Amino acid sequence: MKIEDGPLFPGNFTPFQAVRDYVAFCEPRGAPLPGQLPSMLEQAAQIESALGPIDTAKPCHNDLLLANWIDDGHPLWLGLS
Repeated sequence: MKIEDGPLFPGNFTPFQAVRDYVAFCEPRGAPLPGQLPSMLEQAAQIESALGPIDTAKPCHNDLLLANWIDDGHPLWLGLS
């Protein structure tokens, strides 16, 4: 059996919501944020809208820590550890 065929995972995750959650956590605490953040959030919203609904109950690595990304000169890969 493939992991995708197993039971649904509890909770959900999208990188778009994760960024919004991080910003909502940081702003009231006065954390320094990039000046381009409003533009970046607008672009992210456009991408999210263009992608349409995301099935958040399917297994996904979901760890966007930069150390998990591999740049081998081709498309970026998300490393699984």
